[in-house]
Amino acid sequence: MIPDSDALAREMRDAVHKFESDRDRQSVEGRLGISDIGFCRQYAAYVVKQQPATDDPPKWAAFVGTAVGDRVEYVVQHMFPIARRHLAVEVELPSGLKLPGHPDIVTPSGVIDIKTVDGLEVVKFTGASVQQQFQKHLYAAALIQSGDLDEETAWVANAWFDRSGRQPEPHVEIEAYDPMWLFWADEWLSDVTYAVRHNEDAAQDKPIQFCEVACPFFTVCRADDVVKDREGGGLLVAPEHVQALSLYVEARKDKKAAERAMEDAQRALAGVSGVAEGHVLRWTSVGESDVPGYTRRGYTRMDVRKLPKPVERRKK
Repeated sequence: MIPDSDALAREMRDAVHKFESDRDRQSVEGRLGISDIGFCRQYAAYVVKQQPATDDPPKWAAFVGTAVGDRVEYVVQHMFPIARRHLAVEVELPSGLKLPGHPDIVTPSGVIDIKTVDGLEVVKFTGASVQQQFQKHLYAAALIQSGDLDEETAWVANAWFDRSGRQPEPHVEIEAYDPMWLFWADEWLSDVTYAVRHNEDAAQDKPIQFCEVACPFFTVCRADDVVKDREGGGLLVAPEHVQALSLYVEARKDKKAAERAMEDAQRALAGVSGVAEGHVLRWTSVGESDVPGYTRRGYTRMDVRKLPKPVERRKK
């Protein structure tokens, strides 16, 4: 019997969702790693306390990023004849705390941490995040402690690849290893250890919008923030307000789904012109133009219009 397509799609989705990475297993076991430093101190406190997860956020974006990153790392490794990939390391902080990690690429003189993102323009503007800075410097520190790198000449790098496929050239940032990141890591963790020892909350370092879609502790950590309107409105109770909000949310979902469908169709039809399904498709070029303060670059625009009905001619 031919399987049902929707059922098969759900089974495939669930298989991806249930896949556990090394970091997932490490969190369940209550162990922090190098990649956790600089992420969120409240998240780290929950990991140390072995707080059971209250949420199960989608993992597809992370899964795609990991899969693409793994292939990129394989290619980059072959650029360096004696580079090593996913080497197991352990860094000891000044406090004596030890953290495990697996740097992406280790060369004889430095560390390269590979990142995949959807578009490079934002990261070109912001550079490496605090978490990414911790990550590459602590990897290098671990390798210096093990004798694999020389502290005087060691360098660290981030290489961001556009997983959307729009920009083929990665964005790379390189800098000298800085041992101060070891001390800053201890300072960052001091808030976590204090919260765990005194059964208090640590700093919530991520915006609530990020937590809602990515954190397995969202409900236990931010539930009060969700129902509490910070401007004093409180929980909506009037039926007409609740129904209106539900209507708005559903309409927004439909709008986003339609926008995604249009974007996918545009990519599939790039450069194509013609007539089908009663519509005319063509691409037009818009030249660059000067606006106050900068020059707006030219671009191509997709134009879809209904095929005009033939004009009926009057008979004389």
